[in-house]
Amino acid sequence: MSETYCTSADICKRLAIGRTTLWRWQRDLGFPAPLRLGRLSRFSQSQVDQWLAARRAPVGQDSPPNPA
Repeated sequence: MSETYCTSADICKRLAIGRTTLWRWQRDLGFPAPLRLGRLSRFSQSQVDQWLAARRAPVGQDSPPNPA
């Protein structure tokens, strides 16, 4: 099975975030680092999916209450 790689623009579009947020997540939250190919960077789709699954709240749990 071959690995799928995405550009940062693909990841941002999929997650509906800005490029700055993507790099901030990488720096602060452990988002998977891209594979560097010279000046190009590509993200492993499977690593991104694993990271998202690990951060997703378990099904059936309520979200934390909003502070009033």
